[in-house]
Amino acid sequence: MTADEDHNIESSFKEFRFRAITDTPLSMAMKYALIHPLRSPGSPDFLFDDETVKSAIRKIQADWRCKVIDLGDEGWSPATGIGLRVAVNCPPTFSTFGIARGSKRASNRACRKYLVCPFCWTRKVVGETFARLEYDLYGTSRSQRLTPYDRGDADVDPLPLDIIEIRRTDIVGTEHTPEELTELAYKSRADFRKGFDKIRGALSLSTIEPVANTWKLTRRFLIVLHKGHGNEIPEESDFLEVRVHKEKLPLEKLAAIVGRVCAYPAGMMRGDPEMVRKILHARRGSRKNSKGNLRGTSKRLMNFYGKLRNKQDRSAQSS
Repeated sequence: MTADEDHNIESSFKEFRFRAITDTPLSMAMKYALIHPLRSPGSPDFLFDDETVKSAIRKIQADWRCKVIDLGDEGWSPATGIGLRVAVNCPPTFSTFGIARGSKRASNRACRKYLVCPFCWTRKVVGETFARLEYDLYGTSRSQRLTPYDRGDADVDPLPLDIIEIRRTDIVGTEHTPEELTELAYKSRADFRKGFDKIRGALSLSTIEPVANTWKLTRRFLIVLHKGHGNEIPEESDFLEVRVHKEKLPLEKLAAIVGRVCAYPAGMMRGDPEMVRKILHARRGSRKNSKGNLRGTSKRLMNFYGKLRNKQDRSAQSS
């Protein structure tokens, strides 16, 4: 990209002026999922005062804009033309803001590239997971977009359920392709079922990211079980992390769980742009139709099961 082209892109950047940082349980889950994995080395694990969050959002936004430009240079088609301008101005989450006077006007629409965009990741992955879990535990209608906390019903008790987090991490050499890893993750997306009976609901979420010239494949499972389920909990190992939650979960604790399970894959931001582009191309997939034209065949690596799959009446769930 030439200096003139670079200047033209930067001139289209909107200046976001933050008015407030939202503090709902969903916003907390988004902060956990985004700020923690992208924090600077040596910084505190969680420090969520408003000024710290505003500073973190500005840093993430600046890094994201650089990544979009780098991906465009690598030939990632969504980072070209109008798509590039939409991506670099993708609005931040868990905040309210205005657009500085003098910024070029464009709609405040999200770029919807959630596999790589940190803000769309929180909208899609964190938002959807939190809404489904909250509905199952608290009976809140996702269509209303209100939590018991927002309605002032903070004393609403969640259902007495056990929640288990399982995370398996594999570091794979570059002799394997992102297409192979995508296929592996897709075929193993329901592996958690092999060790558990009578699962109430579950999330299976896999990510692939570049880390130090290798591939990092992370498979995350969030499993919801009835009390007294009798299942044997898997033991931790060098590549397997396990957390068990048996107590009734307040919304703040649920936010931390969702934020941890749905943590943004930092390698998509910090990794080599060419490797990131290869992952995005593999996740999109392609095949030829009957006319010989290429069509996308993306494999969904975020899957919900059981009670987390569909919104249902809570009274029926608890019977």
